[in-house]
Amino acid sequence: MTIHHFSQLVHRQAEKYGKEIAFRHKDKSTGEWISTTWNSFSKQVKTVAKSMASIGVKVQENIATYTQNKPEGIIVDFAAYANRAVVIPLYATSSESQIEYIINEAEIRFLFVGEQFQYDNAFRSKKNCPTLEHIIVFDRSVKLDESDKSSLYYEDFIK
Repeated sequence: MTIHHFSQLVHRQAEKYGKEIAFRHKDKSTGEWISTTWNSFSKQVKTVAKSMASIGVKVQENIATYTQNKPEGIIVDFAAYANRAVVIPLYATSSESQIEYIINEAEIRFLFVGEQFQYDNAFRSKKNCPTLEHIIVFDRSVKLDESDKSSLYYEDFIK
């Protein structure tokens, strides 16, 4: 029996199951269910892992996700494993003071957020969180604050 590191799980499953469906999620805007194959999941994890490395995520560094359930959340988790980073999950409903406490305690530099509520709380918290450098926003419909020069959309992050 060969034992693989957890970071390799998605890629081994892709080798085994390839075009079979890994998961489905509902598109909130259209109400349609979208399928993701193991091959696609693996490719997305590799892309995000490379993006994390390119922006400077370090081995054993804490990063955080502050989002409702989204495919991007699980992709970020596995990408972090590939970089040997630690993902600190924040509840999607956490208040500004709650996320500030966790960001400061865990010395988070990179925070992945889901929707407008999470972005607004994170952006307001940034002034009280000296380690927080970047907010990466999953949802392209989120309106970034005009004064925000360090946040970026997920699509831009992975380019």
